[in-house]
Amino acid sequence: MKRIALLGLLGLLPFTSFAADKDGSFAPKGAGMLSCEAFVKIAESKGPDAARLIGWIEGYITAVNQTATDTYDIAPWQPPELLGELILNHCRKNPKDSVFAVNRALISSMAKERLTAKSEIVEIKEGDKKGAMYAETLKRAQQSLKDKGVFSGTADGKWGGKTRDALKAFQKKEGLQETGLPDPITLARLFQPSNGGQSAPK
Repeated sequence: MKRIALLGLLGLLPFTSFAADKDGSFAPKGAGMLSCEAFVKIAESKGPDAARLIGWIEGYITAVNQTATDTYDIAPWQPPELLGELILNHCRKNPKDSVFAVNRALISSMAKERLTAKSEIVEIKEGDKKGAMYAETLKRAQQSLKDKGVFSGTADGKWGGKTRDALKAFQKKEGLQETGLPDPITLARLFQPSNGGQSAPK
């Protein structure tokens, strides 16, 4: 997977408050107790402990989905492996940072793209490749493609040839692999904010 830069990460504020003691303190567990330096060593080992880091990220996302206000899914299209890459890339450059702080800031930066309510799952097919995504996320992708002038259809959250062709046109324009599929790398570039937060893959 290509490396993705994470800019201004620790300058971001959490979008919601979580339970803690009266002083706002709480005890991180698992990978949240690690320094970035330790996180990098474990992640690059490719062993069982590296896989557990992804499990910790999944658990964190589940906790946010359960406790954050107006949130059904904080990471509707970002797989934990992608988030792990973002954290790893940041930690390589900032070994003294806390993994918990980095992860919390990253998740907070994704608040704008979260699903605030349950959404239908749409099956994505292209040749022998299959996948699935939320209808609401697909609708947002279609609208973004429309705004960029490569999609002439309706942003309705339904998969079809027009959406596939628009994705291919966008991927070609951006120098990405022309799969016609809404993969995480394509969506990261498509939803790239104008400034700050996650930058799109190079």
